[in-house]
Amino acid sequence: MKKIFEQLKSKLYAVAMLPTILLSPPKDSADLTRADIVEILKNITNYLIDIVGFVVGVFLLIGAYQYITSMGNEEQAKKAKSTLTWSIIGAIIVVSAYAIVKLVFEKLVNDPKTFFK
Repeated sequence: MKKIFEQLKSKLYAVAMLPTILLSPPKDSADLTRADIVEILKNITNYLIDIVGFVVGVFLLIGAYQYITSMGNEEQAKKAKSTLTWSIIGAIIVVSAYAIVKLVFEKLVNDPKTFFK
């Protein structure tokens, strides 16, 4: 159990350090172009979507565990089904947000003049 806790702690530390890596300036800060700014924003949104996706996955596992351990108890099974339902809704929202962000950033990088009309 201690080994699992240590592995989880090291992974959480790595996730906590990601913003430092993602937000570091791509080159000389004075030479930032629009594409560099869009790239930084894309990294931030991808990081946030990854975190939210991880949280959704954790809640899916929690809901599944609650459902398995309910052992016929209707109240616990109902709570587990609610957790699973909201986790699936969260997963749909995360996938939709990813698609929207990807579409917007592709439009910004490829054709910014038509995007801002």
